[in-house]
Amino acid sequence: MMILSKPVAGSCDSMSTSPNTCHKLAIAFVSIFLGLGVTVVSAQGPMSQAEQPVLTALDLNADGMLSTEEVQSSPESLRALDKNGDGVLSPEETRLVLPEGIPFPPGFMGEMMRNPRIQPLMNLIDRNGDQTIDADEIADSTSAIRRLDADGDWNLSSAETALRGGDAAAGGGGEAQSGRAGSPDMTGFQGSHTEANRGPFGATLFNDGVGPGQDDRAFDGYIFYMEHGTNMGRTVGNTTWLLNSSFQPVHRWDRPHHAHEGVGPYLLENGTVVRPYSRKDWLGMEDYYVASFTTLEIIDWDGNQLWEFDYCTPYRHCMHHDVEPMPNGNILLIVNDFKTLEEAESLGFRPVNDRAIAFERIVEIQPNLEDGSTRIVWEWNVLDHIIQDLYPERPNYGDPADHVGKIDINYVGKSTRFIPGSIFHFNSVSYSEERDQILISNFGTNEIFIIDHSTTTAEASTDSGGASGRGGDLIYRWGNPHAYGMADAESRQLFKQHDAAWIPDGVPARGDISVFNNGVERQPPNTRYIELTLPARGDAYLRASNEPYGPAGPDYEFHEFAGDPPENFYAPFMSGARRLPNGNIFGVSGLVSGIFEVTEEGEEILRTVPGSRSSFYRAYKFPKDYPAFDNRNLTPLSTGWSIQE
Repeated sequence: MMILSKPVAGSCDSMSTSPNTCHKLAIAFVSIFLGLGVTVVSAQGPMSQAEQPVLTALDLNADGMLSTEEVQSSPESLRALDKNGDGVLSPEETRLVLPEGIPFPPGFMGEMMRNPRIQPLMNLIDRNGDQTIDADEIADSTSAIRRLDADGDWNLSSAETALRGGDAAAGGGGEAQSGRAGSPDMTGFQGSHTEANRGPFGATLFNDGVGPGQDDRAFDGYIFYMEHGTNMGRTVGNTTWLLNSSFQPVHRWDRPHHAHEGVGPYLLENGTVVRPYSRKDWLGMEDYYVASFTTLEIIDWDGNQLWEFDYCTPYRHCMHHDVEPMPNGNILLIVNDFKTLEEAESLGFRPVNDRAIAFERIVEIQPNLEDGSTRIVWEWNVLDHIIQDLYPERPNYGDPADHVGKIDINYVGKSTRFIPGSIFHFNSVSYSEERDQILISNFGTNEIFIIDHSTTTAEASTDSGGASGRGGDLIYRWGNPHAYGMADAESRQLFKQHDAAWIPDGVPARGDISVFNNGVERQPPNTRYIELTLPARGDAYLRASNEPYGPAGPDYEFHEFAGDPPENFYAPFMSGARRLPNGNIFGVSGLVSGIFEVTEEGEEILRTVPGSRSSFYRAYKFPKDYPAFDNRNLTPLSTGWSIQE
């Protein structure tokens, strides 16, 4: 959720100038993965003309391909790039080279293009993700480069070494989407980096130099987040941070395996951390959807692993996006289940440029920290609760409006599909112990769902049982009544949302749940943090006959920074926000890893990008009396982050 300042009309950041100037510079960010499988491609601009120094050094005969001999001689070829003879290839020696007279674009895109790891060859050779190739990495470059040989012919074609974005293959399916209808206007998160001040520990400030911890309106607490990698390995992250209100690191958890884009950890009251990560790097995870991870671990305050759980098998299933630690020590997972196209069609699915299909499960596991074992104790499967109105001769046939507790398997094919094969795309899960219910964000249909957790697994596969009496059918849904035939498309209120969460007791909110409504596909683009009061009666939710679920709209929303004039708030991908105990809103823009805090009235307290090198999905701000901090040494650390005046 970060909020970059609104671009000035006519500036390079606004991307609205003539094709011969900034338009030519900034639009052509060839194949940039935007966190959701959207690939934006332009035929013009600097990326199409940029030279990859690493590829140029290796391609001795300049034919655009790497032969077996050229791959074998890669250590010697790479050493030729070492202009200063220090035995190390710095970012300056390996980053893209643009034609003379053409500068890097300003803002976010320019920063991304300056990162040498945008080159597939570079981010395989640079194992630790520090944007530098050291002597050991040079020596091992041949084995690293060979991993790009997808067809096994011992040569690397131009396609195998090309700059590319998120292909979003799911268990073997999916093609890059070029210029997809509904792709967001990029201006919403351009610019301001060039105008930003620099703050403590390398943080970039966006609010007139008012640094973290310098505004009395801020909630005084500790900020918790985990670095993760980005698509195509442009960054690598394996550190989880705890910062004070002045953005000084006071604790860190370093782990050997890094996390991929779109996942985050949880800090529990006992000081342990529930952390998703992957045993494979970006190339090894290309056969999975964005935000997939192979392993979940629990580590103690000192970073020692107490337990881990692997649940990711090629072409079968894989955890993704979010987990939810429960009060009883169990953990809820979101799991993709991969099906072949033929299997999906047999269920009534109509394919739209799909090769394989990912369905969703919610799985509850019980970790045993004594012996390291794990037991699956409860499951909910979306396949038990689908409906389709296209094929009378196939299963699950019916009118979605007559079965509001079921999900139209073909709805996303009737609207916008960001990732081929990802027809639901759950991206957050939250549990209420008081209600014994689970809240899910379904990106695919632009809705939030509530399901009954009081059921047995057997009851969860039916439409009866549990406290609600409705088994595993949806007991509430909100955001897009068009998805279940109760209204037209204009009734939609959620736009590719994330981070749906139950609001805890003691927080001065105006609703029962909060949602980060990203605003992709909304015109004009605009992000909104919203709070809703649910139409609850006992264990059920009220809905008038032939009407969608209420409420008619949010009870509270933050959508712009107060000012004269107000400033638009737009964080198109990933991201999340929460209400703080003092009433402020605190969140993060995942695309640019920017943190913000505002008052309830939208008055800006903080907007900053921390100085760590990797990106992150979410950040949380804990009160100082949170039990995890009892008797801990939280003196600011000495880190590698530079303090800039």
